[in-house]
Amino acid sequence: MLAKQLEKNDNTYKWKSLVPIKTTGNKVPIYIIHGGGLGVMVFHHLSKYLDDQQPVFGLQALGIDGQNEPLETIEEMASFYISEILQQNPNGPYALAGHSSGGLIAFEMAQQLKSSGKEVKSLTIFDFNIAEAKRTYQLKEKLERQILFFMPILLFNVKSIFRNPIRTFKYYLLLWKLRLVTLKRRMGINSNSELNPVFINIDKAIVKNVEAIKNYNASVYHGDLNLFVSTDKVDFQKDPEFLGWRQYIKGKVLVFKVKGDHDEMILPPNVFTFAEIYQQILDSN
Repeated sequence: MLAKQLEKNDNTYKWKSLVPIKTTGNKVPIYIIHGGGLGVMVFHHLSKYLDDQQPVFGLQALGIDGQNEPLETIEEMASFYISEILQQNPNGPYALAGHSSGGLIAFEMAQQLKSSGKEVKSLTIFDFNIAEAKRTYQLKEKLERQILFFMPILLFNVKSIFRNPIRTFKYYLLLWKLRLVTLKRRMGINSNSELNPVFINIDKAIVKNVEAIKNYNASVYHGDLNLFVSTDKVDFQKDPEFLGWRQYIKGKVLVFKVKGDHDEMILPPNVFTFAEIYQQILDSN
């Protein structure tokens, strides 16, 4: 498990979800919630290029280590993550962020913190479309989206095969094995012995996370939202400007466009610009 032990006031805390990424600095710490991959080490790049005095913590999903059951609702995830943050930082204020579906959890955390009288200094979402999360597609739309997704992926895969055929083959063999095992599990066929337990735990947590997103009913947030939007999208976006968030925000929705796709926007070289903009947001609040 990625969570470490830190000492505070002579007490040692062992967190299940809270992960210290950068603990030095005197600024209000950022708490970044995991995306669909459920882990937080991808945020290391962002922390590296933020201000030296900017502490950064991540919140990873329960269940990926096999020691805890995954939480089943966005509300439960938000409540548990808040409990760990309050253990580490009881007084606030709090700067919350979430990548992809983690933005939805960060949104609910901000709601719960405000309801309990805590100060939310800033709420930031990294490229999550709440309109798409709730949308159902007709057959024609599904086929169009599949084609739009498939073509660039196919091109990338062909290039990968030529660059490193052995590594590419091993990767996709594991990927398809994982998908097959996942399909069997969902059909009630016991196939746990076919796959490393690590992948079984992660898959189980991902399934719970996806269901939680579908079942979440957002209410209006009385505050501002900072919204980072990736510029390189290959799929159709309903409400490409605000990604569906405008109707849920009582205050301002400030949109910041960053080069790269959904994942590349927080990786080098795009993360350089991302970090610069984000630090300006944090320092201005």
